[in-house]
Amino acid sequence: MAGASGRKANGTKEQSFILPCHERLRADPTASSIEDIFILFHRDLPQVGSNPNVDTSLIEKSVGKRGKILLVENDAVLARTLEQRLSAMNYLIVGIALNGTDAIEKAEDLRPDLVLMDIQIRGAVDGIEAADQIRTGFQIPVVYLASKTDEYTIARAKVTNPLGYIFKPFEERELEITVEMAIYKHQVEQEREGLMRELQEAMVEVRRLSGLLPICISCKQIRDDRGSWSRLEEYITKNSKARFTHGYCPDCARKFREGVKVE
Repeated sequence: MAGASGRKANGTKEQSFILPCHERLRADPTASSIEDIFILFHRDLPQVGSNPNVDTSLIEKSVGKRGKILLVENDAVLARTLEQRLSAMNYLIVGIALNGTDAIEKAEDLRPDLVLMDIQIRGAVDGIEAADQIRTGFQIPVVYLASKTDEYTIARAKVTNPLGYIFKPFEERELEITVEMAIYKHQVEQEREGLMRELQEAMVEVRRLSGLLPICISCKQIRDDRGSWSRLEEYITKNSKARFTHGYCPDCARKFREGVKVE
């Protein structure tokens, strides 16, 4: 299949159009659904020009699909069978890799929602090592395709924290359930990790303004942990997300109108 980014004659990667568009979609506050991909796609289309190495069709194909899957399988017949069955289940097969090194490159370029990895892939980078690099490097979940269940292989695979195993020969219903649950579980984990980060950030903010604060009884400056003194509003602004506006309270406003010096 065509990749998301082409290869120059010297083997180096050309700039991918799809990946920056995907990153802009995530960063753009106006992009709230998958249909917004088309807005970014058509907005950036004049910049793509007629570059034959850029596959922009992947963006359009993704709309309405249950998820994007990268297949890593060196058995051409089985790879074709998996592609047909998963496509019939409304998944988009973004690529097929034949070895571990190719799988890592395609995962980085195409950013699938799930990688189906043949656990017996051999080469300089085997299936288990490739799965580990894909999971840790790109936070992409992996489900193993396995025909052997020897203890050594399973022990190595467990360390990579896969989201499932599919044993060959597999039933179509087993394939569908395993893939669906793996993608769903990963999405839930991502949401949970996001909430945990927000909670940790909130706890940091709470700790900054908790406990006893040394404050000068005369000028009302506050001393921080390093022994520096600063005005109250400066200290709160620096150690929280609070911001100040300045004005007069009713008593001070009355004194100001009456010409009395306001402290």
